[in-house]
Amino acid sequence: MAKTVFEKAFLQKDINAILVLSLEKLNQSIDDLLWRQAMEHGLSPLQIRLLLIIRHKAEIFTASQLAAELNVAKATISVALKPLIEKKLILKRKSATDNRASALKLTEWGEQIAHIAGFYFEPLYQLIVPIDKSEKELMLKNISGILGKLNALKK
Repeated sequence: MAKTVFEKAFLQKDINAILVLSLEKLNQSIDDLLWRQAMEHGLSPLQIRLLLIIRHKAEIFTASQLAAELNVAKATISVALKPLIEKKLILKRKSATDNRASALKLTEWGEQIAHIAGFYFEPLYQLIVPIDKSEKELMLKNISGILGKLNALKK
């Protein structure tokens, strides 16, 4: 019987499996930072991500575009957007070019929340700062390569 990644990491000390589990732990740590920030504002992590994306992307986002950006169902985005609109963090206006679509824009309050929430990565950023530039470039190259291959698997 084939061994799982967990068995390879813990029983065989397979470096590839250990890296996979380390990336999962990193993901959990980042999610924890995001959860803490979301809870401070009475929002979900997805809602924080939506505010950040709408704030930092130049183009106007529709629910469909946000769903594609986050790789989730449009219905999931619609459910997450409703409280943001009700809390007056986002304005939703009918698109001038497509009556079925709505353009999304942050309100002033939404901008403030998105700005504050954007600092959730700061602890991780501070851990990366002292790493040697050449090591960071290698990390970035490897992580980008892994992400590219993972995205290709989805197609």
